[in-house]
Amino acid sequence: QLLSIKPSKTWLKGYIIDPRVIVKYECNGWELNSNLPLDSTIVQQLDNLLNVVVPKKELFSQLPKNAELEISCVVYSDGRPNISLPARLIKVIGELGAALDFDLYTRPTNVA
Repeated sequence: QLLSIKPSKTWLKGYIIDPRVIVKYECNGWELNSNLPLDSTIVQQLDNLLNVVVPKKELFSQLPKNAELEISCVVYSDGRPNISLPARLIKVIGELGAALDFDLYTRPTNVA
């Protein structure tokens, strides 16, 4: 509530991540997802998220000192994905003090 941003998901330390396996969250957290279609580019997705977050940038300084901010991009691709970020996005992400994480998954092209 401090940031006045409605998260896509929230959790508390100790909550079960997936009921099929007993893995629990190690810390409190919240997640904000892009509302763009999945076939939007990485740049479009990041712009969408940053347009929500950047206007609240000053409020991030009020978060606890041990709070961590991470932008996580999950990419599913049939081939070699285009992961090129313009300098303006890298600069904004850096100014937020956020880590940038990419998880890349290549779908098999020929399934027997």
